Amino acid sequence: MAEDIKDNNGQNNNGNKKRRALMIFGVIVIVGFIIGFFYLQYSKNRKSTDDAYIEGPIHMISPKVSGEVKSVHISDNQQVKAGDLLVEIDPEVYEQKLKEAETSMAVETRLLSEIEASIDVQHKKIQISGAGYKGAISRKNELNALLSARDSDLMTQTTRLKQAEIDYNRAKNLFEKGVVPKDMYDKAKTAYDAALSEKKSAEEIKRQAEIAITSQDRNINQVDSQNKVDNAVINQLEDSILTQKEKINRSKAVVDLAKIDLSYTKIYAPADGYITKKNVEIGNYIRTGQALMAIVPLNEIFVVANFKENQMTAIKPGQRVEIKADAYPGKIFIGHVESIMSGTGAAFSLFPSENATGNFVKVVQRIPIKIVFEKGSGAENLLKVGMSVVPTVITK
Repeated sequence: MAEDIKDNNGQNNNGNKKRRALMIFGVIVIVGFIIGFFYLQYSKNRKSTDDAYIEGPIHMISPKVSGEVKSVHISDNQQVKAGDLLVEIDPEVYEQKLKEAETSMAVETRLLSEIEASIDVQHKKIQISGAGYKGAISRKNELNALLSARDSDLMTQTTRLKQAEIDYNRAKNLFEKGVVPKDMYDKAKTAYDAALSEKKSAEEIKRQAEIAITSQDRNINQVDSQNKVDNAVINQLEDSILTQKEKINRSKAVVDLAKIDLSYTKIYAPADGYITKKNVEIGNYIRTGQALMAIVPLNEIFVVANFKENQMTAIKPGQRVEIKADAYPGKIFIGHVESIMSGTGAAFSLFPSENATGNFVKVVQRIPIKIVFEKGSGAENLLKVGMSVVPTVITK
């Protein structure tokens, strides 16, 4: 009887243990299912890749003029600010070129002043000759008026001479016939001689007036011809001014270029950053376009992450990104998706894959996306261009 009771108790204990074990196993399964469910949900909303690298703008520093390096003001890996002086090229040759260009420009400018002074002289000559021309015209008008008066006087004297000749011939006939005394004949002859003399005098005066008018016309023609010559000279000088101004403009352009070349003998930093790949020393002869160094602005670095195409469904610009760097385990940098490339990396490679062959194998393509760091994340103080990182995009 006692043995039966013990057997029953043992069976009960075994049953209880089995039930407890089943319950514990069930709880573990349920908890694992819940954890797996939430992990799947967590993983579904987080897209990650280890094919990602730090990139950023790299400013290659090259000289714009050739020459011997006079001084170098930086060293490898030095931090510089935009506008800092990096390298100086010996400016002697370029200073001499600038002096020659300025001298040539000064000569051309002086020639322009001389031409302008000649034009002023010609204008004054024209003004003086113009005044003489007006005076000659006025004098000619006076002579024409005088000639007109002499014409009238000559006509009067001619009329008087005709009348005196008639009176003289009548008196002569009557005197020869003894009709009139000799004194009447003498009076008629004297009157005729006087009229003839006065007519000749009037003709001489008219001839002198005509000569004076002819001489005045000649003077007027000479003044007019000289004015035409002076005006032609002015036109030529004005054309010369245009040509000279063009020469001055060309000289000024040469001076400006010489100044620019001289300014290029000093090479300044185009942006904030760090010096790398320095390849210049004092005394080196450098040529235009030669690579001297590079400046890497770490405050402008970003991540280029290559995600698989089947990960791109939920990735959109603006989404938050957590970035881990191999160099700083345990540290997370925060950024966001800025843009997504409009093509796969293979599509823009130098040797794109040829799928039009008989041995096609489907390969999951990767699409680059650009991730920028949030301000204050500290990435610019720690991360360098080329480092490997692991970005995780939070899609929800």
